[in-house]
Amino acid sequence: MMAIYDHIHDPKGVRVCSKRQGHNVVLTADLNEIFVDNYDCLVILGGLSPEFLVMDEKVMSLVKEFTNKKKIVSGIGQGKLLPVAAGLLQGKRCASNSAVKAIVKVSGGLVESVEAVANGELLIASGWPALSHQRLKEQGGGEVVGKGLEEEEEEEGGG
Repeated sequence: MMAIYDHIHDPKGVRVCSKRQGHNVVLTADLNEIFVDNYDCLVILGGLSPEFLVMDEKVMSLVKEFTNKKKIVSGIGQGKLLPVAAGLLQGKRCASNSAVKAIVKVSGGLVESVEAVANGELLIASGWPALSHQRLKEQGGGEVVGKGLEEEEEEEGGG
């Protein structure tokens, strides 16, 4: 069993952000007993967990196996770190914001300031709201989903 803890990026209307306790997720499956064929997709949550999960060889082999079997792989926020480490973002359009932009660029990904981008089975989102059920249904063929991050900031008065 593995416990995964995330943190929520909380801008609170100022330029300096804080992080607060997010969701506690307990993985009850044994990583060695996961059969990719039993799943439709892999959603990689953001927060701080990806920084640790990226170092786990079994986790990385599962990410690659999902990709090889043409299953949907989604990285949300810092959850992009696993697709980056698996070499999945090379030459792909990628929704990204904040410090993760640099990692996406170094990996050969093409950064776009939008909420989410679909590249076939690869879905990359800057945060949770971009991956709502309706938006997942709308995605496909490299489509950009949602408004640009700059538009959202202007609407919220963040300039």
